[in-house]
Amino acid sequence: MEGPELQSIVSENQSLTIGEILDVAFQVAEGLAYAHEHGVVHRDIKPSNIMVLRGKHVKIADFGIARMESALWHTQAGQNIGSPLYMSPEQIQSHSIDARTDIFSFGVVLYQMLTGKLPFKGDNLNSVWYQIVNEEPQKPSSLNPEIPEMLDMIVAKCLAKKPEDRYPNANELAGDLHSCRIMLSLAITGADHHSHYFESREAPHVGKITKLQLIGIIVLTALVSIGLFEFFDLLFIGRLHE
Repeated sequence: MEGPELQSIVSENQSLTIGEILDVAFQVAEGLAYAHEHGVVHRDIKPSNIMVLRGKHVKIADFGIARMESALWHTQAGQNIGSPLYMSPEQIQSHSIDARTDIFSFGVVLYQMLTGKLPFKGDNLNSVWYQIVNEEPQKPSSLNPEIPEMLDMIVAKCLAKKPEDRYPNANELAGDLHSCRIMLSLAITGADHHSHYFESREAPHVGKITKLQLIGIIVLTALVSIGLFEFFDLLFIGRLHE
């Protein structure tokens, strides 16, 4: 496959728009949904396992430690499989896992794409794992104000500590990402439309008024006012004589 790993795009701080991030994220979610529908859990979702091919076509790679979901409930105690920075709480605690562990890892990747930072970080692995299990990360929008509130909510749902509080499946996740992309497109289109609306109705250009012109206008206004005053005064006096 010809194309960079998502890791290189993130690490090199290549500027992806929110729309482009949503396009990549949606394709990853769809890929996970397909795998999960066939009973396969990846267990190691991270940027270096996501390929961005020509035309922003996305592929999920390295299913080397993937397992059939039916076998995951029998993971041996103390067996941690996956990349430490992207592990779910249940992976760290050696609990039984299912497709929702991929959704948590995906949430870490999405957070990193949106902010350029990991949601959980520390001086050592134990510190990172403690945060993953116990602490809530900052909202992505607090680090990148361009991120809409709906994306904050999607990330938070992916990163829920308890599997039952996450998306129940990747199809629902993909649906929310698609809805967010549509809303973002409508917002941009609407802003452009209104901008053009007002641009097309701008007042014609008027040159700056000079001081001499301003004085002339003031004098003319005063003369007109005096004239009108004299006119009405004479008219009123005339009616009194009658």
